[in-house]
Amino acid sequence: RLVEDLLQLARIDEGRKMTMERVDLTAVCSGALTDMTVLAPDRACTLIPLPADGKPAPAVVIGDRDRLSQVITNLLGNVVRHTPPGTPAEIAVGPVGANAVVEVRAHGPGVDSAEADKVFQRFYRADSSRNRKTGGSGLGLAIVLAIIKHHGGSVRMASREGVGTRVWLSLPVAGPADTP
Repeated sequence: RLVEDLLQLARIDEGRKMTMERVDLTAVCSGALTDMTVLAPDRACTLIPLPADGKPAPAVVIGDRDRLSQVITNLLGNVVRHTPPGTPAEIAVGPVGANAVVEVRAHGPGVDSAEADKVFQRFYRADSSRNRKTGGSGLGLAIVLAIIKHHGGSVRMASREGVGTRVWLSLPVAGPADTP
């Protein structure tokens, strides 16, 4: 898995083409949460519309569907890995201005603010033991960042110890005439 992650990062770094098409992030997030209910049936999984007072709406971007799905899967995997069993998983998603925004919320122990600034670095892990129970190689969030940047977007994280962590993704919304 480490070799596959390194190869993926190398391919992104060299600018290898991705299959770009119109992708609805709301549908991608909904599908990822459905998969999560099978993989972690002890967790309530909720899709929340953005803006918060709105109805679920398409959040269409030009992107590689598989890579964007991988981003959401990586983030949900972190929710499962770093929160106690039974902790709910939430994704807020929708068009906000000129961007499609995805917010993955983990209501768990959170991350120290000094750690939160480093988690997108390659090989960085808040738990330096690298044991199998608490995680992998420290490349998952680096891959998330690389994929989102390749799509012209941005990623940020906010976390409070004892409260939880939120990761925001922001990508340009596709216009009606935009084609890959």
